[in-house]
Amino acid sequence: MDMIRLLMGRVGWTTLVCLAVFLALAAWRAEVDIRREGQGAAGTVRLLEALAALQASDGASRAARLDELRQLGQAGRLRHLRFQLEDADGRVLVAAEGAPVAGGRVVLKTADGQAYRVALSPDARSEQEEAAANIGGMAALFMAYGLVLLAGLYLAARHALKPLRRLLEVIASLRQRDFSVRVPPLPVQELDSIGAALNHLGEGLAAAETRQRALHARLLTVQDDEQARLALRVQESFGQELTALRSRVACLRRQRGNDPVLAGQLAALETSCRTLDASVRGMLRDLHPDVCAGGAGDGASLAPLLHELVKSWQDAAGPGTEIHEAVMPPDRTLPGAVSRTLYRMTQEALANVVRHASARCVSVSVRDVPDDAAAIEWEVRDDGCGIADLDAAMGRGSGLAALRERVWALGGWLQIGPANAAEGASAVSPGLCLRARLPVLAR
Repeated sequence: MDMIRLLMGRVGWTTLVCLAVFLALAAWRAEVDIRREGQGAAGTVRLLEALAALQASDGASRAARLDELRQLGQAGRLRHLRFQLEDADGRVLVAAEGAPVAGGRVVLKTADGQAYRVALSPDARSEQEEAAANIGGMAALFMAYGLVLLAGLYLAARHALKPLRRLLEVIASLRQRDFSVRVPPLPVQELDSIGAALNHLGEGLAAAETRQRALHARLLTVQDDEQARLALRVQESFGQELTALRSRVACLRRQRGNDPVLAGQLAALETSCRTLDASVRGMLRDLHPDVCAGGAGDGASLAPLLHELVKSWQDAAGPGTEIHEAVMPPDRTLPGAVSRTLYRMTQEALANVVRHASARCVSVSVRDVPDDAAAIEWEVRDDGCGIADLDAAMGRGSGLAALRERVWALGGWLQIGPANAAEGASAVSPGLCLRARLPVLAR
């Protein structure tokens, strides 16, 4: 009802303004018509005076009186009346506007006996022009009234519906998962109720997202803990056995004597032990970096973790791919949850590059954000084949979805796009750039 009252109030004020303007224009038009009627009546009086002066004139002043009559006839000062003046021989001395005046004549004799004939007839042309002008003026007034009324209605509706734009902006923000926006108090009760409902919805979604983030972070922590436990079991089981096996192989090599067959078998067995040891270490590194890099808890430096990880993927990629890493500042320490997230993100990104990108140059960087001391920026950039369809890549198990979930769980944001778009790279090797910003204090 508030919306209806607001619109009706605006329409009422607009109608009153239009009516006032209409009455002012009508009064002005009436004043113009009255003035023109007065001018016409004054012209008729002057015509009668001029005819009376002509009748009383003598030969010396008659020419002046005829000129005066001609001026009256040509000036258009007569309304609703046409006249024509002729001499006794029928010659026209003062011609009427338009066609000659038909009908009877009035004979006018001067004091010296000169006769003139005066022809008078009603003139409907001035009435027709006045009627046409009045109709045109009324039509123009009605058109102006309609336009002003429409403009007033538009402005009134725009003003009344202006709060809807704010509601739409808040709805768009909620759809983009920005639950921090709120609708301010609105002047219309119905819209204010909708705004309050949107605010309540935003608060509920924000609380649900906070709980979901915490749950997801907890799941990642449990996953990391389980991987750490499995890594320790693998290390305890396989590590000790591999060490013992390599010792026995070394002992056998010392006791083999001169048997070349046995020497070859022992060498092959020692090579297998080294290969198995490297595989176990790689498995441990994949499962949990703490086991291989000396810990990644709170206060641990991030640079050694990433260096070991990059070195392992450099060995796997071979000489055709160069991988560089940079941590700025080099002694940067981070909370354990953030360090593990950055490690896992780098691990997944490098796995995708080595397995799918066919890249020649890869760079990994972690640096502080200049304008935000409570955030850190991570980036992995390559010059490989890139990703043609990001949505499809997210759904086919490329690891990008898991990477995005890790960033989201810590309350950060992630950008995925071509690495060399700005340089105008070819469509064959657009590269890929993964950039994320994470809060230093994990949520």
